[in-house]
Amino acid sequence: MAERDTLVKMLETTAQTVSKKPLFLRRVLYQQVTEDSDVKELVNRARAAKAVTILGLLEGLPDNKIHEILEACNAAGIMFRNVSRLEVEKKSVAVDVV
Repeated sequence: MAERDTLVKMLETTAQTVSKKPLFLRRVLYQQVTEDSDVKELVNRARAAKAVTILGLLEGLPDNKIHEILEACNAAGIMFRNVSRLEVEKKSVAVDVV
């Protein structure tokens, strides 16, 4: 949770400062994902919330699960980005996402 909150704060700060016109991010859903999580359900919940991007802090999940999430997001037209714990405080990552 600490990494998630740090990433959200970095994204919000960056969105307010990277352009002449500040951006306001809309947070619509937080969901813990495990190896047993239903990826279709995750994407459907994101779509129902009108999310355009899913950011994941998915270290520890098997690569095949992360790939499954990526493919499901691509199929649904939702941007997916897996952020490592080491990247949550990097402005370059926040700028890339924003």
